[in-house]
Amino acid sequence: MKILRLFAVLTAMTALMLCACSQKNTDNNSTVQSVGAEVILSRVSKSGQAEVLDEQLLKGESEFDENCEKLFGVTAQEISDGGIMFVSSGSGADEISVLKCENAEELLERRRQQRYSDFEGYAPDELEKIENAVIFEYEGEYILIISDNAESLKNLVINEEKEPK
Repeated sequence: MKILRLFAVLTAMTALMLCACSQKNTDNNSTVQSVGAEVILSRVSKSGQAEVLDEQLLKGESEFDENCEKLFGVTAQEISDGGIMFVSSGSGADEISVLKCENAEELLERRRQQRYSDFEGYAPDELEKIENAVIFEYEGEYILIISDNAESLKNLVINEEKEPK
């Protein structure tokens, strides 16, 4: 009987320690947060440096979630954060896409290649900006910028003061 009670107490203590450890890890992970797609796209929008990008969609909005697989090759459930700014008329290749998920850099490269294919026969004068697009990681988010001033927009994203918490 004493052995069973001792075993029960040890089991309960082990369970409590495991819960405490997992809670501690969760707390530590929550302090390391990315800046977020909404903040990144807002910085670009407020700067006025990408006026042709007149449409914006974010993860959680039905239109983004419904088209995520078409745009990036993954479902909205497979990404933890994302957003896109683009030319709503489709007349230009300009775009800023933000993804946070496994293989985000690879998915954005595929997106760049898809855009190249889309514009190759449609608007060949847009191909140079697609070829010169930048893909980079910033604060846990991967970003694709297709624009005549892609490097300038990248610098805007990277050098902007962090939003107050």
